[in-house]
Amino acid sequence: NLLASGAVDGSPLPLTNRVKVTWNLPAYSVSRVYVMRAVGSNEFQEMAVLVGNQREWSDLFALSNVAYTYKVRCFSSLVGISAPSNTDLGFRLEPPSIVSASDGTGSNVNLVWTRPTSWAPSSYAVWRKPAGRAAWPAAPLVENLASTQLTYTDTSAVPGTVYIYSITGKSSLFNSWSDRGRTDNGYPVVLPPTGLSASDGEFPGYVQVLWTPAGATTGVSWEVYRRRANTNDAYVRIKLVTQPFHLDSTAAIGTTYQYYIKTRASNGVLSAPSTTDTGFRTP
Repeated sequence: NLLASGAVDGSPLPLTNRVKVTWNLPAYSVSRVYVMRAVGSNEFQEMAVLVGNQREWSDLFALSNVAYTYKVRCFSSLVGISAPSNTDLGFRLEPPSIVSASDGTGSNVNLVWTRPTSWAPSSYAVWRKPAGRAAWPAAPLVENLASTQLTYTDTSAVPGTVYIYSITGKSSLFNSWSDRGRTDNGYPVVLPPTGLSASDGEFPGYVQVLWTPAGATTGVSWEVYRRRANTNDAYVRIKLVTQPFHLDSTAAIGTTYQYYIKTRASNGVLSAPSTTDTGFRTP
């Protein structure tokens, strides 16, 4: 019963650097095993002569995304050369290589990868797991990306979490995905808002504080901080809001305040403070 690694329709996944061929031996003593290989519809050629009762061989000469057919014959001093074994198709798929996953450059993680050197995948899939000893998930983060796409922006990465990324490619010839290859770590950060503006007496009863969100805005909120201007007072958080503005009705008349904003991710991770601005209210 001969088996070669690499299965049409992808289960199990092909190996990345070789085709592994395994077989069972007859009950009688065997002194040599002859491994034969054919490419496509071509004739079989002898690839290796193994001494003793060996039961496996790795084809390190196999090219990626090429169909090979394997069989073996045994030699015994008792019965001579055996009949050929059954044949089985085998192939290997070199995986794409991830080049980089961004490390804290923004609120998303930007991925870049390169095609395999020896074949052209028909599509790509991105795999992600938390850093550490966690197992890879059963399904990729995203799959069936176009054959021309060599970048991806992970907008679902949670700030404060470091992830491990890897890329796989699909062979349309075998309807099979490659295994994962090289990995890289990446993580997002929470960005502070920009364009902070606090009103200077334009509104009776409150100070209007406005800002522009930066980076991802899904699931985020903003913390508003305030202190008296031109003092060394500590900033105090006065409000947590879900919209990019705050009407500060608790500001005392006749007092100028200095404000800044922090972005808060859904998991509680905070950004650095924004720039500051001063504002005051009128009666």
